Amino acid sequence: GYVQYEISGYSKIGYQCQHNLNYWRFGDYLGIGCGAHGKLSFKDGRILRTTKVKHPKGYLNLLKPYLADEILVEEKDRPFEFFMNRFRLIEPCPKQDFIDTTGLPLSHVQSTIDWAVAQGYLNNESACWQITEKGKLFLNDLIEAFFLDFCDQV
Repeated sequence: GYVQYEISGYSKIGYQCQHNLNYWRFGDYLGIGCGAHGKLSFKDGRILRTTKVKHPKGYLNLLKPYLADEILVEEKDRPFEFFMNRFRLIEPCPKQDFIDTTGLPLSHVQSTIDWAVAQGYLNNESACWQITEKGKLFLNDLIEAFFLDFCDQV
């Protein structure tokens, strides 16, 4: 009775890990405590990654440990970050999610999407992308394409 709902996860229907689903759907989360990571998105497409001090002694010595490290994800890196998370899920990926969470138009990733479809890694439907069986097997290659594509834009 278990079904695959993410690349490395199976569960019974209705019992998927909600914590992981939030990550893979590129949702926001707060990092609370020593060594924690967080992600916050803003309506204008900005994405803020936060990291807390890992060692307890250092964490306790900070006046404001929630300000230990903050990184604003650059626009060129947003597609890679989005797809690195989103394509871990087996469910279709609504194209509107990309627009809403990155603040970028679909044209920004069209050439890489076209390549992925030609490789047989993705199906490109009118409203969503769907990772294929081949795409599941070659997920690292698919994700790497988004990384390399946007490294070239620097």
